[in-house]
Amino acid sequence: MMFKNLPELIKKNYITSISLTVISLILGIFLKKPELYLGFFTGSLISMINTYLTIIGAYKAVYEGNHDKFRGMFEFLKKIIIYCAGMYFVRFISQKYFDSYTTRNIIATAVGFLNFKISLFINNIILKFAKS
Repeated sequence: MMFKNLPELIKKNYITSISLTVISLILGIFLKKPELYLGFFTGSLISMINTYLTIIGAYKAVYEGNHDKFRGMFEFLKKIIIYCAGMYFVRFISQKYFDSYTTRNIIATAVGFLNFKISLFINNIILKFAKS
């Protein structure tokens, strides 16, 4: 299972992030907004994948003693390539099917890249209200 080595707080953030991703997909389809169901959804998926790759890389570095500089650069390059491929995918689909929405879809994808950070913010707000 992908969540077995993750701390509890990160698991909660992943659940919030997955919820935001599903809500954006459903809302985008319901409201017929390609920036939600194409842009934000794709950016959110990429954000979750890259966050997971970062956590796995940190886990390997700390617990398996993998301190190779080349390995770290390769992991970083892999994440950048995933970001670029996702942005290119959205641009390609937008220009082919949603020509007038291309810029908005690209911006929504960039906002979707921040999905995990948005979920951190939401969970911190929920935590503050739960304490008071």
